[in-house]
Amino acid sequence: AKPPTHVCTIIYEIDIGCLLVVIMTEKEALTPLEAVQKARKIWLNSTKQSDLDEVERLYRWALSSKKKIIETDNDDDSEPPKKKAKQGHCGLDRSDYINASEKFALLLCQSGRCKKAKKGLASIGFTCRLAKRVLDYPEESEERGSHSSSTNAGQKKQKTPPCTIIDNFLTHAELGRLKSVFHCTNANYWTSHDYAVEPPSPYFSYVLSLEQIETKGFGFIGKLIEKVLHCPLLVEKFPKLSNTRYVEMWAHNRPHASGHQLHFDSDDEGRGGIRNPII
Repeated sequence: AKPPTHVCTIIYEIDIGCLLVVIMTEKEALTPLEAVQKARKIWLNSTKQSDLDEVERLYRWALSSKKKIIETDNDDDSEPPKKKAKQGHCGLDRSDYINASEKFALLLCQSGRCKKAKKGLASIGFTCRLAKRVLDYPEESEERGSHSSSTNAGQKKQKTPPCTIIDNFLTHAELGRLKSVFHCTNANYWTSHDYAVEPPSPYFSYVLSLEQIETKGFGFIGKLIEKVLHCPLLVEKFPKLSNTRYVEMWAHNRPHASGHQLHFDSDDEGRGGIRNPII
């Protein structure tokens, strides 16, 4: 395999149980932090498997790198102290090391190697993670094939999940309208708010009152809000929908490799008491 540019000329990987040793001959080597930053940049813009292979090599190198520690040897007070160089721990500071370890573990989990990620996650304080089916889900074609080959006969009815997915809720015309506004990363919505993925731009959203929508309409967005409020499936599942007074609207445009913490939404991040939205 082609080595990462400006990082190494030779890579040997020796898998010993859970221990992976990476031996590298460096050429115009990046610093560990630069390697991590480069890996993340490639990952966010990856289009093929070879990109992800390069990302993995860069993370492995950065996390297994050593930094030089300069010590002074001044046993003889009559002579100036002599400096000795020795190898210390990983050449990343603690916060960068944890961040890189998290990203590397995610890459392993997303590529069918959850077990290999377990030891690394435990070493930085993780006690649990999202299930394999969330992090490493099958392609749509594989999913369809597994459903067709299985049977639901005799299965007990499962408890209703706290979320609802409504297929084809938007018409093709509505979906096309939303794509024209949000799909392109250079669209006015993103550039006008200086939207950025990493480092993340400050959070922003819009709040509309139903009174405003009823009196001013708010065009296409107002019609979508009315469609949500009067959807029979949602009205049945969320009876409090009829008590709605405000609607908050926001959007994100993140690459596949850029996730977000799983969380329950709350007004103003829970300051002054937790108030969750109706839906």
